[in-house]
Amino acid sequence: MGSWTGKQVPMVRLELGVPSAAATISCHQTLGSKVQHLPSLPQICHAGDGQAFASALQQLYTAVTQQEAKQAQKRQCSEDDADLASTAETTGDLHPPPPSQEDETTPYHERTTTLGASGRYEGKIARNSDRFKELTPNYNPDIIFKDEENTGADRLMTQRCKDRLNSLAISVMNQWPGVKLRVTEGWDEDGHHSEESLHYEGRAVDITTSDRDRNKYGMLARLAVEAGFDWVYYESKAHIHCSVKSEHSAAAKTGGCFPGRALATLEDGAQTPLWALRPGQRVLAMDVAGRPTYSDFLAFLDKEPHALTSFHVIETQEPPRRLVLTPTHLVFVAENASAPTAHFRPIFASLVRPGHFVLVVAGGGSLQPAKVVGVRDRRDVGAYAPLTRHGTLVVDGVVASCFALVQEQHLAQLAFWPLRLYHSLVGWPGAQGDGVHWYSGMLYCLGRLLLPPDSFHPLGVPWAES
Repeated sequence: MGSWTGKQVPMVRLELGVPSAAATISCHQTLGSKVQHLPSLPQICHAGDGQAFASALQQLYTAVTQQEAKQAQKRQCSEDDADLASTAETTGDLHPPPPSQEDETTPYHERTTTLGASGRYEGKIARNSDRFKELTPNYNPDIIFKDEENTGADRLMTQRCKDRLNSLAISVMNQWPGVKLRVTEGWDEDGHHSEESLHYEGRAVDITTSDRDRNKYGMLARLAVEAGFDWVYYESKAHIHCSVKSEHSAAAKTGGCFPGRALATLEDGAQTPLWALRPGQRVLAMDVAGRPTYSDFLAFLDKEPHALTSFHVIETQEPPRRLVLTPTHLVFVAENASAPTAHFRPIFASLVRPGHFVLVVAGGGSLQPAKVVGVRDRRDVGAYAPLTRHGTLVVDGVVASCFALVQEQHLAQLAFWPLRLYHSLVGWPGAQGDGVHWYSGMLYCLGRLLLPPDSFHPLGVPWAES
């Protein structure tokens, strides 16, 4: 989901704005000298008309370098180096876990900071309520359910939680052969947790490994993040707490993405599905002058392989093309075919109408306008938001932006300048986990603080839900 994504941001500590992808493990290592000696942010704004914004970007760039360094270190840490802290934030301070609880059945009062990651509490689900049908049983033989109540309640959860849990079970067996994932608490129908706990909605689980080896729990938390849980917290010495967004939250289903099977064009002319893109590959895009160019693929601003997503389908003729993207995503449009390519303006996909013109790749690799003849909706599984150095991308032969939610292509491109600079200096990251990229999430938080609500697409604003 593109930057300024239309999804609610995965944050681990709301007061710090630290995303879940950076919240599992911290390593006792110092920052590499390559990161410590990165150059300061250039003066990109003229004196008198942008110093405040430049100062903000300077701080943002510092946060980027520190956070990326921490993530790089975490990938190199051994299991024994995994720290028991629940978060690792941009300032370098560590927040120790709460006092130990030897009894794993004793509920710990979940933090209100869960709101930023897994969304708001929507009400307790009882067996006789209409919402009980939202829960589905999990009979995965690779997961051990404690089920101390002997009611099967721990097996009941939302589909989103089930998908993440099943993915985590595979990771656990790959990480520790012979060891399985163990669930100590799932759906709670007996009121054993704190008020507004997501356990009451089947959106939270408490997990351990089957051997109950607490030395593994730091890595288990990291694997949970990589499996796509929206909130992961080392809640006590006895277990890891994980939760997910609501199934019918607009923030969980709507953002700025393309389906995973949509095609990008590589520099050698070959086409590849978006899900298969790797950092450093060069893909067909458009530069600021409206000319086709090949641009470095940097990262996914969002990656949800299993998410059931609502897409907008834009169809053209002469030449025939079909672009599938989420309603909040930006696409370049003009009112008539005579407009120069550089004058095509980015608008939300939901605003595109038959009679508009979009830019498509013609014979010989040039860009030309094509008339929109149809717009419809469809649902598909998988959602990917690639970020390129130019902030644009040709998808299935149609030029689109890498960004979403805020209808400001130039602003979004400028906001991602520190991340692009970091990749230029340090290189490409390792494997990227599922979910919203932490930097995209941080920008979303900043946008929510600095921009008025009407700056965002309604489908991407959580409080705009009906």
